[in-house]
Amino acid sequence: MVTDLSRLSTSEADEYNSAIDEFLEQINQGIPAEDLIGTDIPEKYLRTTLQHAQIIGGYYIDKHMNSGFARKHAQHGMNAEFVVSFAFVSFIKCLRTIHALLAEGISYDANYLVRALYENYLKIRYVYYAPSYADKIIDKFTEDVKTAEDSKENERGKKFHKNHFSWETMARELGEVDLYDKLYRPLCSIAHGQLFQAQYFISDFGFDYLEQDFEMSTLLTTHELIMRTFYCMLKHSKCQKYLMRDLSTAIRQSFASVHVGWMWVTKSSDHAMPKLTRQYMESLAAEDSQLKRVLEVQIPDIDM
Repeated sequence: MVTDLSRLSTSEADEYNSAIDEFLEQINQGIPAEDLIGTDIPEKYLRTTLQHAQIIGGYYIDKHMNSGFARKHAQHGMNAEFVVSFAFVSFIKCLRTIHALLAEGISYDANYLVRALYENYLKIRYVYYAPSYADKIIDKFTEDVKTAEDSKENERGKKFHKNHFSWETMARELGEVDLYDKLYRPLCSIAHGQLFQAQYFISDFGFDYLEQDFEMSTLLTTHELIMRTFYCMLKHSKCQKYLMRDLSTAIRQSFASVHVGWMWVTKSSDHAMPKLTRQYMESLAAEDSQLKRVLEVQIPDIDM
């Protein structure tokens, strides 16, 4: 959203003015404004910034984790950085898949994967913020890997490797049980196909498996987890400064996405930003003046 033309470069200003001229020309031709201003503007913006975060995360993996780092730690045994690296790679892979599904309009199924984002976020935060527990969980992860490598059973009879630390226990030890209850539990009900989810599949014509619109919900939760995960990496990573700046950029873009997305939702429905989300964003804004300015931005009313 352009609010100050003086901040645009010459080429950006030319592109902006050309877009305005094209818009006005089509209005003069009698095309209704509502046909030119899509109702999915916020979703498009949030999808774009989601893809930016996925690209930044992939670049971070290539330039930091894959620059001899991961191989070195794999050779010398599992440690905290190795566990974080694996969880972060899994997080970025999930972002890529979520973006691909949303681009195809498959939002209900994309919502399944947000659950995996949370689990990888929790692993990263747990290892970094609970050092007294980190050694225990790393030992258990190592045991699982060794068991899998030593298993000689066929594909059908492979052992099931459970998570030795429940997500709820980890969240409690981190003091984040409210986030677990309000964000993770609802995602589990979707992933497990609990019966009350049937309400989203029933229409006047019977079962409808194509039209469930969970896009905004998926995008808002995904961007919140991007903020939390990338911030955790930013505070603990030993990467080079230019990669730190990239992580900060992703945090700021997701911060703006959550803010704009929730403003749009609030204006068009009776839903408001969750208290936990608001408190977390305010804590980030207290450290970053740019984020503080974002919180002061209000979107104008648009008569459609």
